[in-house]
Amino acid sequence: MRDVTEHRRRIDGLIAEHAEGWTLERMPAVDRNILRIAVLEMVWRDDVPDRVAIDEAVELAKSVSTDRSPAFVNGLLASLLGAKPVVAEPAAVAEPEVVAEPEVVAEPVPEVVAEPVVAAEPVAERPAVEPVDQPAAD
Repeated sequence: MRDVTEHRRRIDGLIAEHAEGWTLERMPAVDRNILRIAVLEMVWRDDVPDRVAIDEAVELAKSVSTDRSPAFVNGLLASLLGAKPVVAEPAAVAEPEVVAEPEVVAEPVPEVVAEPVVAAEPVAERPAVEPVDQPAAD
């Protein structure tokens, strides 16, 4: 919930932008909060696929809100999904932590001297085996 609080102004702006004919104040509080969590997951959380965030929000609306809420939640989030490339704010780029790498000391590689190849003695050939006649199948 801390992330919702951190991005609440932007989240509420996105909800208001995609809630055709509705203001945040007019929405049931349950729907508003379901939408806030879903918008956070869709825009700021890379570990939650957008479709999963939408499905979870719709299922939650079915179980805890009005009969019309699942369709409303689904429609608003689908609208947001269609505009998402325009919506996403650039993520804050953290400075990479500089870690001193241990010094690597290369050891000399021993010289490899190729030994001459000695031919092996030929293997005695085995006598050919004559095929055995099989009785014909009836």
